[in-house]
Amino acid sequence: MTRPAIMSAESGTFKDLEEELKCPVCLSTFVDPCFVCSRHHTLCRGCHQAIATKCHSSGEVARCPICRERLVDRPLENPHVRGVVDSWRRREQWLHHAKCDAREGAGNCACLQQVFARCEHCDRNLCEMHYANDQMRFKEESSTLIRAAESANQSAKQRQSALQQWSRLFADCRDALEHQRQRFDALSAMAAEMADSSRGAALSTSAAADAVELREALDTGDLKVASVAFNRLNRRGLHNLNSLTKTPKVSPPVKSGQEFDLKATELGHEMERPFLEAVHGDSTILTPSGVLRPTGRFSAAGRGHPEEPFRQILRRFE
Repeated sequence: MTRPAIMSAESGTFKDLEEELKCPVCLSTFVDPCFVCSRHHTLCRGCHQAIATKCHSSGEVARCPICRERLVDRPLENPHVRGVVDSWRRREQWLHHAKCDAREGAGNCACLQQVFARCEHCDRNLCEMHYANDQMRFKEESSTLIRAAESANQSAKQRQSALQQWSRLFADCRDALEHQRQRFDALSAMAAEMADSSRGAALSTSAAADAVELREALDTGDLKVASVAFNRLNRRGLHNLNSLTKTPKVSPPVKSGQEFDLKATELGHEMERPFLEAVHGDSTILTPSGVLRPTGRFSAAGRGHPEEPFRQILRRFE
């Protein structure tokens, strides 16, 4: 198993640091690091001496392998890099002797195996076996959480879609009822206007009273009263009386307003009950088509449209 970057929950940082602590000549961790040129590049002191000796023996000018500047004859120590290297080595040495932090068995006994790496997941020093087990368990738990999150997201989208369909259905219901209300308002205004402007009813009532008065006067022999009643009827004109007999009859409403209120209440129940059942009856909200269509009260012809059941209910008011 490949050993991960050591001792950190920031593996990338320590991996980069490990590379920075390597000498560009010997490619090993710095030993006695020192500045070797005017640009303060760092090499192991031994590597500096090896380059200087080789170039001196061949008569060449010793140059920095990084920037090709001339090497200084007496390189100065790089205290910063030396301090980091010393800390790094102490840490490596500690790792070499440290024991695994994991507990195992019924007695929760400490694992005495040498530390392989510090786990970035649980922030513990673990041997190779416990490190591998912890990584596997973490991946499995992560997969479970990912599936749960994706499932919750899908359920939320389905719930939102279903609620949007219900919202549109109720909005259509409200608009349709508002249309019917406007229709009834217009009819009511028309009837009231006709009642106010029509004089036929008043005329027929007055003519009937004059006719009764004329008949009674004739029966009693009171010709004076009969003459007055006759003149009133005669002044109305025979054509007016004939027109009254030809006026269509206006029938009173067959159903009272209470009956229409009852139907409106029934309509509210028709829409409210399936919605509440869809919301509270299951973890998934059913769409209007999924709730309203299966009932036997609606014809099969309306099953192609999710709002058709509502339209069939609304036709009761037409």
